[in-house]
Formats: sequence, C-alpha cells, structure tokens
Amino acid sequence: MKICWLSPSPLLPTGIGKVSSYLMEGLKKKGFSLYVLNAQYGGKPLDIDGVMHYPLFSGIDMIAPCLEEIKPDVMVAYASNWFPPYNQVSSICASANVPLLWYVTIEFARLSTGYLESLVGANMVATPSSFGKALLCQHIPESRVKLVSHGVDRRYYRPLEPRPRFEGTEDRFVFGMVASPTLRKEFPVLLKAFTRLPEAVRDKCRLYLHTMPFEETVGPPSWNLPMLILQLGLAGKVLM
Repeated sequence: MKICWLSPSPLLPTGIGKVSSYLMEGLKKKGFSLYVLNAQYGGKPLDIDGVMHYPLFSGIDMIAPCLEEIKPDVMVAYASNWFPPYNQVSSICASANVPLLWYVTIEFARLSTGYLESLVGANMVATPSSFGKALLCQHIPESRVKLVSHGVDRRYYRPLEPRPRFEGTEDRFVFGMVASPTLRKEFPVLLKAFTRLPEAVRDKCRLYLHTMPFEETVGPPSWNLPMLILQLGLAGKVLM
C-alpha cells in the first residue's frame, strides 16, 4: 500500500516533524511504502532511509503533479490547529481520486473557519484525544471522525519513582505546564489564571513552567516569560 504523507518536514526537529518521523518509522515496519510531500525541501525527489521525499517548496500547486507521479492509495495530512490551512488539499485529492485522511491534534476550544475548511472534504479525520473528537464532531459527521489514541507502551512509560521536589516546594501544591514559549502557547492565560486563585490558596502553591524564558533561536515570535511574570506580580511564585 502506497501512503503519501503531507506535513511539516519529518527531517526537522519540530514537534510535528518528530511525530511524523516516528509515525512513518512505524508504518515502514508494517510494510507500507511512504512518500513525503516535504514543504521544507526544494531539491529533486530523494530517497532517505527508504522514504521518498518530494519537494513541495514552491507551494501547494505541486501536490497534484506529485499525486499523478506517485499514484498513492491514500493521502495522509498531519497538522495541528495552528498549521496553515491547506483548504485546497481535499479538492486536489478528490480530483485525483485519492482518499484523504487528516490526522489532527486539537489544542484549543474553538476551531477557525479556515481550519475547518481543510477538514470538511476529507474522507476521514483522526485525532488522538476524546476532547478533540468531541469538538470535531460539532462540525463533521461522527462517522468520519475516528479516535486514534497515542500508542504508549505502559511497560516503559509509567510514573517515575518518587524523587526529591524543587527546594522549597515540599509542602506546596505545584501546577505544571510543558510547552515552548511561542505565541501560540497561551502562557498569559495560564499566568493570569494563577493570579486569580485566592491569595491564601496561591501562597500555598507554585507554578512550574517547563520551558525556556523566551525563544532564543531564529523562529516564530515568543513570549518574554520573565517580563510577564513580573508584570503580573508573580515573582517568586513561578519556577522555570
């Protein structure tokens, strides 16, 4: 079975890039033939570890010619709510008579019109959470929305043995968040919510942010977390 894969490049160490790489590694082990439409690659079609990468650098107009050459059995598009809305993918696949499966992770409580336009024409939409499925089913028939849970092997991924906590937090309740400081991660909402705790409660709590103070590499704009923490009067109550 030939699978054509559309996502941010699985060759890059981004969140979706790494997940795409892991998913394709599993599909290869199952014997599927994989062809990646790579928006961050501009060369000639290239075989990398048994996966063919086709350049999509010049834009979405390259999808139809690639489908004509590859002749896949299915197109899998992987994106999250912030991913640029490929609202032409459904019509391109329909014209090429290629079934389309969208795999999406839902990060917000509402979906934009542009994002929904990307999904409504798909043959099937898969998501890894019950929350995401419930939200998608508000806009897409439930028969076309599938819950595909993360493949977590509990023999290896399980709670660690109790370890020493951060100094000074032994008797406190600690809230936590793990995320990059890019603007699409709503750190101000979290910090403001923490400030709204009753003072007597807040004094017994700490907020732990497993992240960088701000994005230091060349990339999307990010929050300046130390500045936000000072502006909200949370100095000494937020750990990073």
